[in-house]
Amino acid sequence: MNYKEKVNNLLIDADIKLIEKYKAVALLVNSSVVAQERYINSEHITALSLIGGIPNHYRFNIEMDHQLGRERLINEYQTSIPKNIAEFYLITIVSSFDILLQEIYKILLEERELYDREIVEEKVSSAWYYKNLPDYFQRELKLKKPSKSKFKFQDYFNTYNILRQMRHSLVHTDGKLSDKQYYNIDKIEKKIPEEASVLNSHLIDGREIIFDMETIAWLRFWSHSFISTLIVSFEETLS
Repeated sequence: MNYKEKVNNLLIDADIKLIEKYKAVALLVNSSVVAQERYINSEHITALSLIGGIPNHYRFNIEMDHQLGRERLINEYQTSIPKNIAEFYLITIVSSFDILLQEIYKILLEERELYDREIVEEKVSSAWYYKNLPDYFQRELKLKKPSKSKFKFQDYFNTYNILRQMRHSLVHTDGKLSDKQYYNIDKIEKKIPEEASVLNSHLIDGREIIFDMETIAWLRFWSHSFISTLIVSFEETLS
């Protein structure tokens, strides 16, 4: 199998994995809706114990049984649970592209430039320093814009970098953008078309990242669009 086939197979496999990841998210959302309707329609249910499903051998000798009342449960399923699912999905999507792009980078380095495994591993491990990876795709590989696409690879890559800033904010500042994170996003925004803006989209309100059902739908659409662009870009560039 040559390197072109390896890259193509990697991208197709990544697209399939994205479908599987969204399936898990969709099932979680469905479970949340079903549970919410159950508590709305079952007035005889007064509370839920949060440790009720934990086996006895995983419980502490002294346990505090935290219970949620019916109204609190309905509210949690309407707000907190969709938010948590969207947060999980953002981290999953960004991490998936981290791995995918590094794997492609490694294949290209092995084929086009380097044959020393240690040097390749060193370059891959520093893929995100000094913009090594995106610069390689743009300057060395000269990745082409798909002939029928409205956006080029760099537009998607810039949005991906914004999502990486959002993930960092979620992990470190609970989804509240710091001055540095906002500055970094605003700087990247100047490089992408206005219609692809993240700051002016539903995803960010002021300094707060919005995590809800629309965010999930946006991430699903963007991730598959990025994969499709990569598939066509590499096909047209490496042909």
